[in-house]
Amino acid sequence: MQAADSPDVLFSQLIQLPTTTSETQAKTLIAASEANIARIESQIRDLERLRDRERGVIARLRMAIAPVNKLPAELLVEIFSLVCCWHWSSFNYGKERVKKVHKLSQVCAYWRRVVHTTPRLFRESLVFRLQKTPDADYLAVTKQWLERSSPYSIPIHLENWGEKWRSVDAGPLMDIMSATAHRWNSATFRLSSLDVLRRIRTVSLPSLRTFDLSSGDNKHHELTRPLLTAPHLKTVTLRTCRTSKFVLPWAQITVLDIDDDDPLECLNALVQCTSVTHATIETPPWKEPPDMSQRPMTTLSRLEELTIDFEYHNMRGDLTGPFFAYLSLPALKKLKITMDMGDLWSSVDFSGLQRRSPNIDHLTLVGCELDTNDLLAVLQNAPSLVDLDMELCRFCLDDSIILGLQYVPTQTPILAPKLQRFSMSYAGSSFDEDDLDAMDGRAAPPPPSVSPWSKTPARRNHPCYRVIVSAFPKVKCAAECERWGAGK
Repeated sequence: MQAADSPDVLFSQLIQLPTTTSETQAKTLIAASEANIARIESQIRDLERLRDRERGVIARLRMAIAPVNKLPAELLVEIFSLVCCWHWSSFNYGKERVKKVHKLSQVCAYWRRVVHTTPRLFRESLVFRLQKTPDADYLAVTKQWLERSSPYSIPIHLENWGEKWRSVDAGPLMDIMSATAHRWNSATFRLSSLDVLRRIRTVSLPSLRTFDLSSGDNKHHELTRPLLTAPHLKTVTLRTCRTSKFVLPWAQITVLDIDDDDPLECLNALVQCTSVTHATIETPPWKEPPDMSQRPMTTLSRLEELTIDFEYHNMRGDLTGPFFAYLSLPALKKLKITMDMGDLWSSVDFSGLQRRSPNIDHLTLVGCELDTNDLLAVLQNAPSLVDLDMELCRFCLDDSIILGLQYVPTQTPILAPKLQRFSMSYAGSSFDEDDLDAMDGRAAPPPPSVSPWSKTPARRNHPCYRVIVSAFPKVKCAAECERWGAGK
């Protein structure tokens, strides 16, 4: 019977029947076979579900006995922190960190619970660079991330900079960020318009210690008023216009970094910082003498380190002296001045600053066009100077300076009596190298009040000369100065 019902037998019988009868019987057989297929497929699906369920049981059991699930949450958190740690080679650290935290939370329910309940994984800086207005999903994820960092203090960084980004609405994102403003320990803003700062609605910024602002907006300076409620704000960086007009707790700032195209604005901002200890100023010099006849002398009694970079501007004859004429810096230790080689050096103003700042022990001059008399004045007013570094100061070194720095028992007063290291590059060629050699040939050691020094590192171990004077040999100096148009 089974053989008679086989497909081959049925097929041979059907082709012997009349056409109408064979067609009907074929359709009946097709329907029966399709029904059988459906029943078999249903059974297969049921079996697959049973198989998958058993596989799930096996996976859960294996996960339950896996070594990683035997780790206490505290140790797992340390591992997660290492996975998400800072990579100095990465330029997209914030984005990569978000991806890593997300991946860790997707491994299993246990890991998700550990990640979501570990605020330290969410307290690192996120850089929001808005090239388009953020949508609802972006805002929701940002809100969750910031909320999960509680109660830690956090850094925030928002960039909405450039003409092409002016149409981007950063307000909704700032609303979410400002909800955590009481936990900000640093705030960095790169903004086309300061108007977005209106969204910072807080009664206090108790954790804020660092503020960094870059903006070309010169109209909304009062919008930094919330920073007056930051009692621990000490470090401020400003790349702005009309800098001195910002509403800031100037008197409590200790570290100041300013970049403004108006040197008077930089000076006015600096003198407001009566507690400043370290200051960096970047600005062009004055193109014509400013009216400072009514300006009082300002003493910054705590300033220990000052760097002034008069930006390259491809002009000659510009003025830097007014920046020094009205400052008294009695605690100043380190001073670095960078100038365009066309700027005018004011020996009178700088010597006045030196006399009012007698504790300068490290002085660096870059691109300053001093002549021999100017350098002599610098050395004559440097009672505490230990380290003098001069780069691209092309016309100031000659034999009289070199001889003046040698120890001579009958010579009084002694130039820069505490000088230990004198480094010059591109120093010119108006000196005799034999005079440099003579500095190594001093037969008697200098008295205790005069620091010993030598010309080259090779003589560092000489019994009478312990420190270094580094100067290019005459031939090298002449060649370099000729390249700069100063060789003779």
